[in-house]
Amino acid sequence: MSVCDQGALHSIEQAISALKATLNRQTARQTLALQAAHQHVLAQAVYAQVDVPLWDNSAMDGYALRANDLQQPNNSLPLAGRIAAGDLPEQSLPAGQCMHILTGAPLPLGADTVVAQEDCSISPGQIQFNSCKAGGNIRRRGDEIQQGQLLLDAGTRLRAQEIGLLASQGYAEVEVYTPLRIGLLSSGNELCELGQPLQPGQIYDINSHSLSALFTGLGFTV
Repeated sequence: MSVCDQGALHSIEQAISALKATLNRQTARQTLALQAAHQHVLAQAVYAQVDVPLWDNSAMDGYALRANDLQQPNNSLPLAGRIAAGDLPEQSLPAGQCMHILTGAPLPLGADTVVAQEDCSISPGQIQFNSCKAGGNIRRRGDEIQQGQLLLDAGTRLRAQEIGLLASQGYAEVEVYTPLRIGLLSSGNELCELGQPLQPGQIYDINSHSLSALFTGLGFTV
């Protein structure tokens, strides 16, 4: 006999324990397109498919160079070219020169430092460097995520940020648990349906609508 069959009052903790004892774990699964998986719960662990960043790249708009090339008295270098995000450097960085580089652009071969453009003075074909920190402003391959590492464990609820993380790894679909189906029943002679005129002694049904919105927002089927 469960505590629910006993006549005496029980604590909240006892009531919750009794409810949990009657629950069956949800094991049904389904595969959903990533954009349809919001607020669903992952059914299996997900691992990184690629490094992030996928290549050494610039963390700033600025100029890529070899730090050792700035040993000259005037701290200036001739400009050899420009690299934007999405470009592939067509040549290695020539010795004694620099290249204009935009945020996210791949670091040219030979460069080991990026100086932010705010720390530079620009003249035609020549860049004056007002300060330089060797190795600065570079995001190395795999700094944020390394291929094969655990991204999300089974049981993770997929919020907007998890959807973005999965998208960054190229996942077009994921395996999730089939949402629980929840039934709501509002009882009481005083309840009146929305859109109907209130009769004496009646109030509008609030709970079923607020709870339905809450559960739907959490990914349940109501």
